[in-house]
Amino acid sequence: MRLSIACETGFELIDVRDPRYARRDVTVDGDSAVMILGASATVSIRKETGATHFAVWRITWQRESDGWRITGITPQSINMQPITSLRQLRGIAGR
Repeated sequence: MRLSIACETGFELIDVRDPRYARRDVTVDGDSAVMILGASATVSIRKETGATHFAVWRITWQRESDGWRITGITPQSINMQPITSLRQLRGIAGR
């Protein structure tokens, strides 16, 4: 499996290959749910040699009349480093 993302600034190319899920914990409380998702993948930027990264994400869900909707995605850690916002991912991309 391969996911390519073209960013709007500079047409930077990010390739995500070989995703593997290590953890999927789901807690449901009425019409809301929280999933803790742990996964690894090989990530490369600008077609350079990729590196394998492991991340843990917190995904929140809300039940609606036609099914479940994701209401939030928050990184918890990347490569065992605590992350509290998506903005912090910029510093990890080149590692």
